[in-house]
Amino acid sequence: WGGPMNSRDYVRRYIEFYEAMKAVDPSIVVTGPDSSNFNSSSNLYDGQGTVQDFISFLNAQGKASYVNAIDFHWYPTYQPVPAATVLTLPAQISGFAVSLAGWISGTAVDPNVPVLMSEYNLGTGPGLSMLNQWVNGLWLADSLGQYAGSFGPRGSTNFFAMISGGTDTTDSTQGDLGYLQVESGPYQYQERGTYWAYKMAATDWAIAGDSSPNTLVSATSSQPLLKVYADDRPDHVLSLMVLDEDPSNAYAATLSLAGFSPQPTATGWTFDSSHYAWDTTSVPYHANPDLPPSPVTITGVSSSFPVTFKPYSLTVLQFADATLSTATP
Repeated sequence: WGGPMNSRDYVRRYIEFYEAMKAVDPSIVVTGPDSSNFNSSSNLYDGQGTVQDFISFLNAQGKASYVNAIDFHWYPTYQPVPAATVLTLPAQISGFAVSLAGWISGTAVDPNVPVLMSEYNLGTGPGLSMLNQWVNGLWLADSLGQYAGSFGPRGSTNFFAMISGGTDTTDSTQGDLGYLQVESGPYQYQERGTYWAYKMAATDWAIAGDSSPNTLVSATSSQPLLKVYADDRPDHVLSLMVLDEDPSNAYAATLSLAGFSPQPTATGWTFDSSHYAWDTTSVPYHANPDLPPSPVTITGVSSSFPVTFKPYSLTVLQFADATLSTATP
């Protein structure tokens, strides 16, 4: 929500719905406040946001246990902004995590309450042609890394959307929220840049569908435009997701794997502007090229070794643990 209802009235209604639903099925998980953004106004002119007031009002009424999960949407921009600005926006997530911990502190709300970013994309509104550009894929991968690092296993996300539709295939100033093109014709269901970024993060960087948790471990970069996220996966693979967010410059980096003994060969995938570009030279507009990530093999891997990352690229590298024996069929 984000309309004329203020947070106090919302919490009053929330309590009514919560108690009615739990009376039917106590196992139901009730989430709130489903705010339009994590910093949306409470509409009470109290200087606080929807999420903050949701927590404090329920706690003040002795109903902190009614906070089963924090639920919000996130669209950080509603107007065209420079691509360089787009790539600074994922950092808002870690800032929200710090604020949320402060709002919960001193209340009876579980400090490990689940956090659901139940709907998100770069933005909504007219003129957001960058939704179809590769910069949105980089934004998405960076946002997922930030979210996983901020909330770990208590966090869930739902990208909006698989298919959406709009005027983006006939109007070069517009963008589409879907990661697949929905309009009928020769490019129906063609993959957008966000599709490939999501695929790499969800199936190459992390290991999906495993009952054992992926564990984000410390990863730092001395170059602000080179972002890195490290996943200690349950299959004993150290997986790095690296983003070169410089549109023009490749970075010759030295990767140092402290506390991990890698096999001498690593594999992975890389994706950049040579794989995907939004073409507006003829109607219907579509991606051209639209190629899957390219496989990568790196030899001579050690605890410290050089790797070059292409401009505006997303790369996933997987390192097997040299201290473990290799299974044979």
